[in-house]
Amino acid sequence: MNKAKLLLLTSLLAAGACDDFGELTTDPNRPTEVHPSLLLTNIEVQAFNQVSTGAALASRYVVFTDGISESQYYNWQRADFGGYGALRSVARMMEEAERTGTPNYVALGRFFRAWHFYQLTQTFGDIPYSQALRADSGDYAPAYDRQEDVYLGILAELEEANQLLSPQGGTLSGDVVYRGDVLKWRKLVNSFRLRVLMSLSAKQGNPRLKVAEQFRTIASDPARYPIFASNADNAQLVFADRDANRYPLFNNRSVQTAFFLEESFVNLLKQRQDPRLFAFAAPERRAVRQAAPGYQSSFASYGGLDAGAQVGATELVLNCVWTRPPMVISVALTRSVGSATGS
Repeated sequence: MNKAKLLLLTSLLAAGACDDFGELTTDPNRPTEVHPSLLLTNIEVQAFNQVSTGAALASRYVVFTDGISESQYYNWQRADFGGYGALRSVARMMEEAERTGTPNYVALGRFFRAWHFYQLTQTFGDIPYSQALRADSGDYAPAYDRQEDVYLGILAELEEANQLLSPQGGTLSGDVVYRGDVLKWRKLVNSFRLRVLMSLSAKQGNPRLKVAEQFRTIASDPARYPIFASNADNAQLVFADRDANRYPLFNNRSVQTAFFLEESFVNLLKQRQDPRLFAFAAPERRAVRQAAPGYQSSFASYGGLDAGAQVGATELVLNCVWTRPPMVISVALTRSVGSATGS
C-alpha cells in the first residue's frame, strides 16, 4: 500500500515538474511576434551597406599596391550563399506585415527579395528560388530554378512591389533610407527594375522575358511607374560621424596610401579633357615639386599606374606618381545605392 502511494506521488511530482519546466523554457524577453518596422532597419543596412573597392579594381579605375588584389587580376575563386541569410529576415518581415495588416512592408519585402535574388543569380546562375526559405516547413533541399525563371520571378516581384506601395498601405517606420517616403520607394523599385532589364539586354528576343516591352512600359508611364528624376531620389545609407556608425572606409590607411588611379583611366580623362580628373586625383609628385603656375588644373600634372604591371615595376613607378582613388573616401559619409545616372 505504501509502495503504491509512493509511486503515485512520484508520478504526480514528475508530471508537475514537466509542466513547470515547459513554462520555464519560454523566454519572455525573446518575443515571437514583432512589428515589421523593427526588422526593416537591419534589412536595409544589410542590403545597402555594401562598401567595396572590388568593382573599381576590376574595372581598372584604381590600382592596389600593398599586395596582390584578386579583383585587380580577375582571380575570383568562390562565392557564398550569404544572401539567403538576409532573405530569412525579409521573409519574417513579410510574415509580420501580413499579421499586422501593413501592406507597405510586404511591398518592401518584395523589393528586397528581388534585390538579394538578383545578386545571387548574377553570381551563381541557377539558384533555389521558388522553393527557397522553407526550412521551417521541413524543406531542407529546395530545387534549383533555371536562371530565366529566377529573372521572371524577380521582375514579377518588382511589379507587385510598385502596385502595393501606397499612402494607404501604412506608415513606414524604421526606414533609414527614405524616412517613410512611399513615392521615393516606388521610384527605387521601378528604377531597379529598369536596371535588371538592362542586364538582360542580350535576351531581347526571349518571348517570356519581354525585355524591350517591359522597359518601354515603365519608361513611357511615369504616373504609374515613377522612376529616379534626380540625385535627390538616390537610395543611400547615410552614416553618422560617430563611433560604430562611420563610413566603413573612413580614415582607412590602406585606402589613403595603397590605392592609385589606373593609367588607362587617367589617360582617358586627359584625352577627353575631362575636368573631373582634378577632383578625382592629386597631381604627380613631380608636378608638385616643380610647382609651375596653375599646375593643379593642368592635365599634364596627372598620371596613373598600369594595373597589369608586375609588382616590382609598380613599386618603381610609385616614386613619381601620387594620385588619389576616384572617390573622396576620407570624408564620404554616404553610400549611394542607385542614382538617376545609373551609376
